[in-house]
Amino acid sequence: MLEIFSQNYRAWIGLTIATFFSRLVDKGLLLANKQGPCKYLLPCLSLEEYKRWRAQSLLVVLYQGSVRNFLSTLYDGEDISKEDIKDLKQWFSEK
Repeated sequence: MLEIFSQNYRAWIGLTIATFFSRLVDKGLLLANKQGPCKYLLPCLSLEEYKRWRAQSLLVVLYQGSVRNFLSTLYDGEDISKEDIKDLKQWFSEK
């Protein structure tokens, strides 16, 4: 793991990696299973569950949990096609 991080990022030391994984365990994203001297880490969420969790987190942190605020920021000052508006209306009506 250290080899992968050191190739792609600044030189990460073992303690930094351990802290990173520990925080993911604390957030409930990883499950830590210690067997002897080794600790095995397993994902707690599927990729789709993670994407949903991450999107909701982003929405709360940046847009006060408001989809309207998000869309307003995304499209403010730019034209939204009638097709996009139609798709969004249909999607919201199904929810």
